[in-house]
Amino acid sequence: MANRVREKGIFRENPEITKWVIDNTDKYKCLCGCEELIKIKRCHFWTSIPRYIQGHSSKANKEQIRETVLNYFKTKKGKLQAKQHGIFLKEYRKTHIINKPKRTKEQNKRHSEILKEKYKNGELAPWNKNKIGVYSDETLEKMALAKLGKMGKLSSNWQGGKSFELYSLVWNEKYREQIRYRYKYTCQLCGCSEIANGRKLDVHHIDYNKQNCKESNLISLCRMCHPKTNYNRRYWEDLFKKGVKSFV
Repeated sequence: MANRVREKGIFRENPEITKWVIDNTDKYKCLCGCEELIKIKRCHFWTSIPRYIQGHSSKANKEQIRETVLNYFKTKKGKLQAKQHGIFLKEYRKTHIINKPKRTKEQNKRHSEILKEKYKNGELAPWNKNKIGVYSDETLEKMALAKLGKMGKLSSNWQGGKSFELYSLVWNEKYREQIRYRYKYTCQLCGCSEIANGRKLDVHHIDYNKQNCKESNLISLCRMCHPKTNYNRRYWEDLFKKGVKSFV
């Protein structure tokens, strides 16, 4: 059993996943406008099909997003937020090197030679020296079997395939940017700004219905708060429906 898991992988022999991959191949295009087809992988059976090819999402409505963000930072609140961020960076630069100078090819080559000598002399040990052969064949077999009952339809958090449902036609980057602008680029649960979030804020469906894209059913959340809403859904739905007006 353990050898079978190592050589082929126990999940690759699942005919249901294979059929699902074949049925969805060459059906979904990247939403950035490049018209390229998204390559469907077996892992998408659990994680859902991505809307963009890796590295393409930034192309979508780039100019319009830039204009919206610039307009926000012209407002009173935006100017204050930019000022606070500037003060933070000024203090940060005092103790951190932001633009670290890159090494030349000669320096990289010399660094590599020094490391090889240290490995050869025993001064340094490879990071995976004690990792190889840690688990016995019996343990590997138990680990593979344990995953079988915790993924896909057998998972305790299975919602009937809800993650595979298609979004409404209105759902695009331009519309999501309008929702973020409506909530002043702030997480409506913890008050985190988009700059502090480190990326664009997520737009969450309050009633978990992907087809219901009314503005009253959408709310902006940061990357730390959004995963919380995947559990105790009834609690979060009631909370946002009652208190969403007070967050605006």
